[in-house]
Amino acid sequence: MSDELFERHRGLLDLAIAATATRGAFSAYPDRIADFNEVVQAEGREAFENYCGSYFYLDQPGVGERVGSEQSPYRIELGIQYPKTNLNSIMPASVRAREGWSKVDVDTRTGMCMEILHQLHLRSFEIGYATMHTTGQPFGMAFQSGGPHAQERGLEAVAVAYQEMKSIPVEALWEKGEGSATVRLKKTFRLVGRGVGLVVGCSTFPNWNAYPGIFANLMTGNAVIVKPHANAILPLAITVGVARHFLKEAGFDPNLIMLVVDELEKPMAQALAARPEVKLIDYTGGTEFVDWLRDNARDKLVYVEGSAVNPVVIDSTANFAGMLRNLVLSASMFAGRMCTSPRVVFTPREGIATPAGTTTTTEFDEHLAQAFERMWNDVPRSCEFLGMMRPFEYDARIDGAAALGDVVVESKTLEHPNFPGAMVRTPLFVRVRADQTDVYMHEWFGPIVFLVECDTTAESLTRAAMVAREKGAITAMLHSTDAGTCSTAEETFGATGTTLCLNFTGPVYMNQSAAFSDFHVSGLNPAGNGTLVDSAFVAQRFRVLETKSMA
Repeated sequence: MSDELFERHRGLLDLAIAATATRGAFSAYPDRIADFNEVVQAEGREAFENYCGSYFYLDQPGVGERVGSEQSPYRIELGIQYPKTNLNSIMPASVRAREGWSKVDVDTRTGMCMEILHQLHLRSFEIGYATMHTTGQPFGMAFQSGGPHAQERGLEAVAVAYQEMKSIPVEALWEKGEGSATVRLKKTFRLVGRGVGLVVGCSTFPNWNAYPGIFANLMTGNAVIVKPHANAILPLAITVGVARHFLKEAGFDPNLIMLVVDELEKPMAQALAARPEVKLIDYTGGTEFVDWLRDNARDKLVYVEGSAVNPVVIDSTANFAGMLRNLVLSASMFAGRMCTSPRVVFTPREGIATPAGTTTTTEFDEHLAQAFERMWNDVPRSCEFLGMMRPFEYDARIDGAAALGDVVVESKTLEHPNFPGAMVRTPLFVRVRADQTDVYMHEWFGPIVFLVECDTTAESLTRAAMVAREKGAITAMLHSTDAGTCSTAEETFGATGTTLCLNFTGPVYMNQSAAFSDFHVSGLNPAGNGTLVDSAFVAQRFRVLETKSMA
């Protein structure tokens, strides 16, 4: 069956490998809702609804009591209970499963990983609803980020790992000397994983951030423990359930991948990370746990993505309306709860040069407020950008930020027209002084953006680069019609390891990151130490065992 799976998916694998080389646009899985018929959509919705008020079954070892306290920001009663697992039972089982899997050849592992991704894709609507009702994402975003786009990130990890492992020969003949003095050695090479990998999920994009680590570990011969965020368990629980089912069906130990569920009041991430069986850790989330890992997991291979203070520098523009619209929608997408959302906007004191003349700081603020007001007038459309929040989840943070400067755009509360009681806070824009670095030089995660006026664009670039270098940034935006300024910005942000977006005025935003094309996180600033997905992300997850004999 394993050889059959590899051949079945070989065509897609070849396309994925080619895409990692060209870095152009490549869609491995359909990602438009319109590409699917209504029956498939209805089945996905029904499957999600069947989880609600029930017990999520996983045949893992060491299962005891049931836990789970997820609350849907859309105010739908979830009531899903998950198995609470005893670590002393699952860790030995994970080690045993890894020992067998590490002996499996690369093609077989590849076929299994691609079949799991294929089966996950068939359940994209089910996963989409699970993502929507645990994270608060609008359904269109939840379907893509939890389904096809996450699957493409997983496939990208599979393709890159396949290339890395296939670059090492199975055997070699080593010869040295001449004639009767020639020495010949036969050398064989076997690739093995490092151990058990821990993937700690986040609450905003659970699958999109977790799939690279999950599939990079499986491909390179490691077992995987998946620990979702307590607020977003279901998307990763479905993932683990699908993977376990098809591993078992193919004759492999399903304990190769297991789920560990905890509660907000009793987090288990530190206890898991400290286990001696755990050799690799993937984590996306807040800086507190990132800092803990850096201090306490020095003996493990750790890939982290933490906070990012993504800057926008506005110098001049040939399309003021397009620039403004793009900024408004970038800040509004999922209400600023993306790791690539804009956090601070720098403008020059002399004003922004436009085709209609110079726009002063005061005029820019007025246009910004008016643009947001127009957007909020269309509540249904706004909700499809903003998504929903749990009650009071960001209220204190928004109110605290508003007290630190002059409010330019007030954060409003909107109610979803189709989900009574489901609420969201719109983005807050606060203008602060350039010397208030203690305010804007850290990530205010959520719908909060600071506006900073600098003496010149050169100062704006200097301050933006300082933010990226010292506090971390994944993306940056520059609006300028001056070629010299653009060139300077490219060098400036390049030195900080920040992806630069130039003059985005259309329907592409600094928030977006495409599998097979974008290198998500450079690893060169505090925002993270690994890239999704490059060779370095997979190559250290396996090692080469060598046997030498006289030929």
